[in-house]
Amino acid sequence: MAIRGCFEGIWLGVLSHEQAARIDEVYYDRNAMYVTESYNRGGLFTWEQAAIDAHFDGVRRIVVTSAGGGREVLALDKAGYEVVGFEPHRDLVEFGNRLLAADGISAELRPSERDRWPADAVNADGVIVGWGGYMLISGRGRRVAFLREAAKRLPINAPLLVSFYPRERDENVRFRITTRIANLLRRLLHRDPVVFGDALAPSLVHFFT
Repeated sequence: MAIRGCFEGIWLGVLSHEQAARIDEVYYDRNAMYVTESYNRGGLFTWEQAAIDAHFDGVRRIVVTSAGGGREVLALDKAGYEVVGFEPHRDLVEFGNRLLAADGISAELRPSERDRWPADAVNADGVIVGWGGYMLISGRGRRVAFLREAAKRLPINAPLLVSFYPRERDENVRFRITTRIANLLRRLLHRDPVVFGDALAPSLVHFFT
């Protein structure tokens, strides 16, 4: 844990926001699973379906952010929802739209800016932040701003589903070392600090309690 904390601390200390975003982009460039029909036709994960069954009663229109290659959008459209997806990775958007068009589905994926609520997102009855997307938003300030923008387009008490890696107690040493080393370097470089729970897996992610 200590060695990993040192490794992550050094890299998080020197990487700029743009460089961290580029690492994430390259990861999805190289991970072929997300542009396969088998994955994107696999439907909702069991826990996703359970959350929707429990909390999305009465919801008609859903916005999906971090929509990837369209897995959630395809499944939700077939379940009868009015849905539109947003995704910052252009290749995933293009793949997803080809997949949706092949099934004669009118729902679409639209390109969006990374780490921000989609500028042209419509008002909705519910929001799903695609698998792992929320933990990939860099910085607490950006995450809070994302949720505030989402709230402006939702009715009161509307459901918003996020997913993330949990922070286990036995990893606190790792995160403590990571944060200390990273922020020492970031102060020298005059950059905004990282926060406890930031890590590389392999791109920049935030582990939550």
